[in-house]
Amino acid sequence: MMTRQSRALLCLCFCLISIGCLLLTRYHTGLATVIFTISGLGAGIVPLIREKQETSSAGRWPVSAGYVAYLVSFIIITNWVTNIFRVHIASSPIGQMTDMLLVLREMCDRYIAHQPVYTPISDIYGMPIQVVYLPGFFLPFSIPVALHIDMRWISLFAFAGAIFSLVVVRRPALTLGHISIVIAAAAFTYLLTGGAAFYFMHTQEAIVLLYVGVLAWALINEYWFAAGIAAATCLMSRYFIFIPLSAGLVWLYVYDRAAAYRAAAGLIAGVLVLLSVSRTWSDLPHFIRIPLLYKDLLTDDKSISVFRHIYQGSVGFAWFCGQRTLHIVRGFNLAIILLVPLAYFAMAGRYLRAVPPGIVILCGLQIFLVCFLTTLSLPFGYVLYTSAFLSIFMIKASLEARKSK
Repeated sequence: MMTRQSRALLCLCFCLISIGCLLLTRYHTGLATVIFTISGLGAGIVPLIREKQETSSAGRWPVSAGYVAYLVSFIIITNWVTNIFRVHIASSPIGQMTDMLLVLREMCDRYIAHQPVYTPISDIYGMPIQVVYLPGFFLPFSIPVALHIDMRWISLFAFAGAIFSLVVVRRPALTLGHISIVIAAAAFTYLLTGGAAFYFMHTQEAIVLLYVGVLAWALINEYWFAAGIAAATCLMSRYFIFIPLSAGLVWLYVYDRAAAYRAAAGLIAGVLVLLSVSRTWSDLPHFIRIPLLYKDLLTDDKSISVFRHIYQGSVGFAWFCGQRTLHIVRGFNLAIILLVPLAYFAMAGRYLRAVPPGIVILCGLQIFLVCFLTTLSLPFGYVLYTSAFLSIFMIKASLEARKSK
């Protein structure tokens, strides 16, 4: 058993180590991979430790001054990131090195012109390429494209929204432990200044952080309908979290049917709205094919000769493998997709009934992301920042978890 403050401090340590590993990887990928995995799993486990009852309110800040200082800290962080984004927008024009944005911009142009969004695109490389980005990705970017401004500004607003999902806390609940969230958010921002800003400026990762941040906030506070809507945005941007979220919903149904019904209603409503607003009902067969396209990419041995070069600046156990042994990591990755969510929620049903259900689901998602992302056979390094960002919410979960029934 641990106090809330102790859990938050331990989560902070794991979080800072995870963020540090994404900087360490440029020096030693193998060591960074092992440490990142251990620290990420540790961050996902700590909030599940039973809470020791505290008999006093010692350690609380004076509410007024503390809350103002807390908010000002995040305003400073957001301004810091704004300056980084402004410099990158001015100095890094969108080109073929930023092919993700080129594809998304073409999708947005088609969407605004009421043309088919998911037909293959030939204008970037001179040959047709399949469109694999779901509506949760291209819809936000359609706003700056329609306004004829640099589409990367939506990434800044998304990152600011993700930071805001961290800062939201009921003022009477503010404690000294919340300074841990400020420290972790500042460290994550420093990670951006260390080169990760490229990922957020030239990919859709900031959009993912916003979706995951809102989902984590809703789960911590047990706003189940909002959690369902946030889960819909996550599912309509990345398919691989379908299994852990589905397993979590089934577990929630066993634990609390009313909460499960509200979450399912939000999920269904969110998916229906996204499909309707994006006008992509007819593209559902293509959406079903997208995971198969990624599977083909992850099993394409022609890419193996260059994967070690790509792994610079990333982490992953495929770094330890050669062309003849990479199938081992692929096997682990497939097993993780199928078995980790099932095993985790089966264990939760037996051993974690005293833990608030929103925290159980959130920790399960963190554990799954760490295991899944580090065993990809190709190094999509930018997706690791989602796991590092989610580890900050483990601090918040340790501090603000509601009492279980």
